[in-house]
Amino acid sequence: MALVARAVGLAVEAEHARRDVARERDAERKRVMGDLHDGLGPVLAGMSMRVQATLRSAPPSEHTELLTDLARDLAVCRTDLRRIVAGIAPSTLDDGDLAAALDRLVESFQRVAGAPQLTHEIALDEQMPSAMQVAVYRCVAEGVTNALRHAAASTIDVKVATCRGDVLVEVSDDGVGSQAVPGVGLSSLAQRASSLGGALTITAITPRGMRMRMILPTTEPAGT
Repeated sequence: MALVARAVGLAVEAEHARRDVARERDAERKRVMGDLHDGLGPVLAGMSMRVQATLRSAPPSEHTELLTDLARDLAVCRTDLRRIVAGIAPSTLDDGDLAAALDRLVESFQRVAGAPQLTHEIALDEQMPSAMQVAVYRCVAEGVTNALRHAAASTIDVKVATCRGDVLVEVSDDGVGSQAVPGVGLSSLAQRASSLGGALTITAITPRGMRMRMILPTTEPAGT
């Protein structure tokens, strides 16, 4: 009986270990999928939109500048792909200066020929953890990319600020205001926000447009 009990115990332990490994693999798969979509997705989409717009309207003299910019952006994508696989934050945040990284991100979108008016206001008054910086950066990238691709907007406004113990990220547009379709990007962002104790919401704006808002607490709730 003792041998049987021991064998059963070992079988149960093996099954628990197998399930733990499966959960870890699933979590890692979701992390990589989310980082690929949130990190490389907006960059590649922006590059594609710029190529299409330049070929449609820009004179051949501007094509060399386009190719130079594409070569630089592809080098960054290659670096960030390796970092995603390794679980490291994007290279744009290496120096820890989130405001400067967001400035560069918005400027890269502004270079898209025919893009709507894009304004941004960054007012961060304190350093934040790396995971929170990544979430803020991904939110802005995803929000602007969605507005450029789907909203048919004339203006896109980006606001990032610390307010009463929270970090507030808003990407608003005056576009068609159709309901956002849940997908990998929005689902991944919502999971990022939730893991940091925050939330992601998408609402319609009157008379037209959409607003994506992420709120992240900079301090842990009392009692945790």
